[in-house]
Amino acid sequence: MDPVQISGSLAAILLLAYIATRMFPVKNPLDEGRVTRNLLRYEPDAVLGDIHVTDNGKAALVTLKRPENSLGLTVQLGDRVVCRVLRGADIKRAEIKNSKLVIHFDDYTQPTVSLAYNAERLPELQAHVNRVASARHDGAPPSNTKGTPAASGGETSHAA
Repeated sequence: MDPVQISGSLAAILLLAYIATRMFPVKNPLDEGRVTRNLLRYEPDAVLGDIHVTDNGKAALVTLKRPENSLGLTVQLGDRVVCRVLRGADIKRAEIKNSKLVIHFDDYTQPTVSLAYNAERLPELQAHVNRVASARHDGAPPSNTKGTPAASGGETSHAA
């Protein structure tokens, strides 16, 4: 292909993407209601605890009372909300890097997630994620099962 055609096509795509983001901005950031509704639709058997929405409203970390030793992660991608249930076996560790909570996963398709929280909340959330991660050595089921008797199918789709 001709370099002029490639650069012209790339410029047109970038221009259309810019126009689309200006014409159709995300007007509704995540709040506790949207996080609860979407996470319960994804994992109906879950019992939610504390909900920690990021400062920019694009993601949330949820403490789950059931399944035990689990966290819910919701991320807003455009007009969609993607949910994932994180078991202890899914998480390697959490660390604070560049004023963000960085969660490292045992998943080569998504090795890390960075969440922007207020600096005062970061140490508490880091400790909480690391507690859940350490639970994987306490007999947690494999990460591809939901771990509850009422689970249907057993496979979970991990997308965030």
